[in-house]
Amino acid sequence: MKTLLTIVALAILARCSLPPPPTHTLPDFFESPGDSDIRIAFYNVENLFDTFNDPEKDDDDFTPMGSHRWTYSRYRAKVGEHAQTIRAVGGWSGVDIIGLAEIENSIVLGDLINAPSLKELNYRFVHFESPDPRGIDVGLLWRNQKIHLDTAAPIALPVDSGDRPLRDMLWCRFVWNEVGFHLIIAHWPSRYGGQMASEEKRKYAAKRTNEFHDRISIEYPGEWIAFMGDLNDEPHNEALSAVLGWSNSAGRWDPHPPPPNEWPGSHVHKGKWSLIDQCYISKNPSRQVPSVKADTLHLFPARWLLEETDGGDWIPFRTYLGPSYHGGVSDHLPFYFDISLE
Repeated sequence: MKTLLTIVALAILARCSLPPPPTHTLPDFFESPGDSDIRIAFYNVENLFDTFNDPEKDDDDFTPMGSHRWTYSRYRAKVGEHAQTIRAVGGWSGVDIIGLAEIENSIVLGDLINAPSLKELNYRFVHFESPDPRGIDVGLLWRNQKIHLDTAAPIALPVDSGDRPLRDMLWCRFVWNEVGFHLIIAHWPSRYGGQMASEEKRKYAAKRTNEFHDRISIEYPGEWIAFMGDLNDEPHNEALSAVLGWSNSAGRWDPHPPPPNEWPGSHVHKGKWSLIDQCYISKNPSRQVPSVKADTLHLFPARWLLEETDGGDWIPFRTYLGPSYHGGVSDHLPFYFDISLE
């Protein structure tokens, strides 16, 4: 009987501690989070659609009979790779919180947290349907062993009647060891039609971000706030430097960039790297004791998220090249950082 119980116990332990796939190795500079830290990440997962046609959304391309031939086997492969990445960013133990962009709905988040490599980690998710015509939204996964989700709500970007609706942002307040902190997750309007032609939409999104920052600061004075996402602009662009105001000493936000030269960016467009996936931290000093402190932000250029070009460069391994299935994971890289209490 004792031998049988030992075998059962080892089997349970093995199931709860799934080894990484042999083709999945962590970046050289990677360090796992400390036991007393919370690891936070963000990842644009590139069109994580289910395979069903939603008559209220422009999602026909991502169906088995659509132009992208988005089959169930392709969908499951993509979900599986994203699940492995979420585990890996946490040092194969799973990241504590991860904001996600380009997810279609709660179905894909449910499939993600129930993927074999994540199921035992007991993730929960937050998602609100936004008015984006294609149906792509932001969402968030978290593990509640250390942290409690106090409240969550969408942040709408209302537009004039007849204008193309914009994606909502997402606000979440967490409580950790009786200390509250806030995350705003965003996927700002794209550069469709050109950077200059679409810039006013991102300036508007920046203004709404600041308005919500001020609202949080009034309702939860002294609490730490982080704003992060795919912003479709680089830090020097006007929507970020001037309207969000990180370059203004009297502004609301401090940039939280990765170390210089650690990796050239988070996204490649026409062969050029850019840093459009970013994080900003509120300048408001925390009056909580203990207070929240953020460690260095890192991009996560794991080898299975990259492919080598004919010229010998490494770029994100995309799922699609136009309408053609390419078999990769995403056209963006994730980033992550740790927070601690001091």
